[in-house]
Amino acid sequence: MAALGEDEKSRPAVRAAYLGASVGTGAAWAVCALGASPATPLSVTTALAPLPLAWACGTSLASAASVGLARLRSETYRRLNLGLAAAASGAALAATGSPVATGLHCAMAALCLGTWARSLPADAREAPPYSWPVRICVGILAGARGVVAGLRRAGGTDGADGAAATRYAALSATFAVASPLIAASWSAPVARAYSGWCLLAAVCAYAVHDAASRGRIGASTFVTLRRGLRAHATCHAALVAAATASAQLTPPLAALVVAGALAALGFALP
Repeated sequence: MAALGEDEKSRPAVRAAYLGASVGTGAAWAVCALGASPATPLSVTTALAPLPLAWACGTSLASAASVGLARLRSETYRRLNLGLAAAASGAALAATGSPVATGLHCAMAALCLGTWARSLPADAREAPPYSWPVRICVGILAGARGVVAGLRRAGGTDGADGAAATRYAALSATFAVASPLIAASWSAPVARAYSGWCLLAAVCAYAVHDAASRGRIGASTFVTLRRGLRAHATCHAALVAAATASAQLTPPLAALVVAGALAALGFALP
């Protein structure tokens, strides 16, 4: 049997780090969200909504790490690393009153960014780090084009995978729009930081859309992401309903975000 290459060796330490960081950042978010205000339907749903998504992403990345760095080099896991790093960074900024929570979120962000940097193609790793933001922006634009293309194919998709690709393209667009709307309409730091989790949901939905386009939606990673998205979309719909009932959203933005929440719930269903 041929010896495994360095990139093909299992990374148990990285796997354990992802699992531990997922638990840590989820617990830190829940404690900060519940502690920021008295227990209300809004604070409870804000605390719970990101948890299934954070766990789905963390376990997917941990599973990839158990296969090796070669698996983490795929575009799917690079996207998940960046999305989870962005969500954790936003959560860290909102947890300024708790050094422990801030540290847990920063640990997750550092793990994801460090793994992402190691998983870049050789030419990108050799480029100066200041060029990486340009690479990220190019990737975001490419993803946006992919979502638009997926929506344009809505009337001409064939088979279950084609329909799923369209549904998850729409779900990705829904959460991408909801993220800045939530950041603009809620003043509480924790509630505004929740927009980062919506951005992660958009990344996850795009990953599933891409998998469906390639006929890979049944792979274990995408089954896990779909379950996380379903749970997150359900909690997200409840969160927006609670925010609207407590007048935390301005009327025009509330109408848009409520519509987005209902669309997210519908598109996330199998």
